[in-house]
Amino acid sequence: MASHRAWLSAAQLSRQFFNSARYVRPNSVVPDSSDRSAPAHPAVSPLLPLFTCVPPPPLAPPAQHRCLSTYLPPGKKFREGENEFAHEVMSGLPAYRRTLHYHVLGEERAAGEAAAPGRPAGWGAQAAHSLVSALSRLSVSPGPAALPEDGAPETDGALAARCSQYSDDQIVRLLAALLSWPPSSQLDALSFRRLWQALDVECCRRLARWDADRTLLVADLWYRLQVSRLTRYSGLMLERLGRQLRQLTPAQLVQYLFFVNLSRRLGSVKQFDLERKILECLPMLSVDELGIICMSFFKTRTPLRSDELVDAIVYKLLHCVETAKPKTVCAILKLLRLSVPAKRWQVLERVYDRLLPLADGFNSMVQLHLLLLGTQALVHHPASVVRITAHLHGQLATIRLKDIERLLFTTMLFNFNPGEVFFRDVVSELRAERRADERRSYPKCLMSCLMYLAFHGVHPADLIGAVVSPAFVAGIDDAMLSSYRGLERELTALSCTLELELPGFTSQLPQRYQQNQLVKHMARLPRPGMSRLTFAETTLLAVRAALLELLGSEDWLAIMHVLPHFVTPDVVVRLGEDGAPLPLPAAFLSQPAFSVKRPPPDTGLWCCIVVGGRSCYTRNYQHPVGNFLMRLRQLRRVGYAVVEVPWYEFQDKTHRVNYLRRKLQRLSVPTPPAFPTLPTFPPPPLPSAPRV
Repeated sequence: MASHRAWLSAAQLSRQFFNSARYVRPNSVVPDSSDRSAPAHPAVSPLLPLFTCVPPPPLAPPAQHRCLSTYLPPGKKFREGENEFAHEVMSGLPAYRRTLHYHVLGEERAAGEAAAPGRPAGWGAQAAHSLVSALSRLSVSPGPAALPEDGAPETDGALAARCSQYSDDQIVRLLAALLSWPPSSQLDALSFRRLWQALDVECCRRLARWDADRTLLVADLWYRLQVSRLTRYSGLMLERLGRQLRQLTPAQLVQYLFFVNLSRRLGSVKQFDLERKILECLPMLSVDELGIICMSFFKTRTPLRSDELVDAIVYKLLHCVETAKPKTVCAILKLLRLSVPAKRWQVLERVYDRLLPLADGFNSMVQLHLLLLGTQALVHHPASVVRITAHLHGQLATIRLKDIERLLFTTMLFNFNPGEVFFRDVVSELRAERRADERRSYPKCLMSCLMYLAFHGVHPADLIGAVVSPAFVAGIDDAMLSSYRGLERELTALSCTLELELPGFTSQLPQRYQQNQLVKHMARLPRPGMSRLTFAETTLLAVRAALLELLGSEDWLAIMHVLPHFVTPDVVVRLGEDGAPLPLPAAFLSQPAFSVKRPPPDTGLWCCIVVGGRSCYTRNYQHPVGNFLMRLRQLRRVGYAVVEVPWYEFQDKTHRVNYLRRKLQRLSVPTPPAFPTLPTFPPPPLPSAPRV
């Protein structure tokens, strides 16, 4: 990045550009901004007649001794690859040549206008324009000859004190000059922070009179200084441009949404107006610019509301997928997964049919997001699941732990068994020593992997012991809970699942902790007359009403959480040997809410009526999804005869009672299902001691 380069004088910078193949002479022809094609060489900016809009080649690492430096905020552990990719896309198009920081590298000034290198004294006495020129020309030598550290406070103090005296162009040049300084590992209260905060205040004061080009240019400079999320200017800029959507050009709209992506919030802009503006500009944008737009909506967790815009995005993806960059395809697939509702599942099938033949040429990330495309809308595309799972099986050693979790989630959701070899390789990857940092950094991923493996009957004992343990609970902090919603609920569900399905397993989680989490995340028990009933609650009450008409008494049925680690409740009924209903014992009804409601032995046929809601079946095939199948399996293991009531079979009000009568008449004494036959994959044996 530009902030990793030492300062260069204008002459040195000029030589760098002349020596590289990226230099564009001042008299070269500049393409019109309406031309959307990427030029062979970047265009020359009117703000900078000498230099190009593309950064120069990387220079030698900066020296350890610096007089001034920019500051990289703490907590930034990983590169933001998507943001860098989006910025690279914009930098390659001529329509952005007036709004990116590459165009304002500064101009050379006479030597007498700037303080000489190595003599910081006298900065406070300089005029405003001299300070900006001096800062633009200042260079840092690669050794101890650099300016001393004690010059930094005076230099930054002089620059910060004159902010109100700078012209708009000088503000831009000053921000651009700061890009040349290398990053610092520590923040000096009197150094870089004081300067950028003063500039931030001044930029906010002038924002109202700036046009969109200068507004976006200054925002881009803040982004390259890596303090965009800390400035007040960024928020005000988004609010101002959000009120001027109709006046923005297509390029300005894309760059505005790039900064929306950085802020992770859509702000007060009206989504209807924004989507209408995107739809108007879409024919003039490249598919990679469309990827930037999709990133902003996905990162702000904002699904598209316009079906027309969704169809336009799908059309552009399907016709330009061969030329789109992999990160662009990923961004579009992620937004489609978030935005396409279940009732329009045919749209996702169209995308699957078009992209699956190209899957062999995609990288693992595109393949994974194509696999995940239908998971939110529950659209099952069997050919994609089989083919992409086989591809990713061969790349387990190179993909992230998070990607392994998503892969296992898909196999669980669509009830796909890739085979014993696949699960053996997955467990080996989860145990690999090179993934120790990932297991520590992303404990939720490891925990979810174990849950999805448990659905397939795979139980790695050592990994289970490390997760379902008091030590793991003690390591859960507020930061982890804020990053992973439902972490404690999923941990408790994993513990309860293993107790029911793994012979001899006893949870090591604290009992009080487990009980609190179960009660905390249970859905309410619906009752007739309740307000704001969901579709699932309404269907459950309809089942209760039909059973009441069939059985004749409320004493013979009950709505309760039979398996407390599943959120929604079920209906329990007891039948005699002749099929007649029997009242439920008081001891059974009085069990604690957080306990598994096991039926008493030799007391008749215990039936559990499970209502399968819309989220329990795939949209296109109406097949039950994996977590619903696990629920039915565990109910049978506890001792119930299970009656499955799919929501789509219970919509005809005239046949509900007869429907349930036929279901109950077909019941027989349940036989507990056999435990999974797949191996538990014990940990590998320790290596034997070498012989002497």
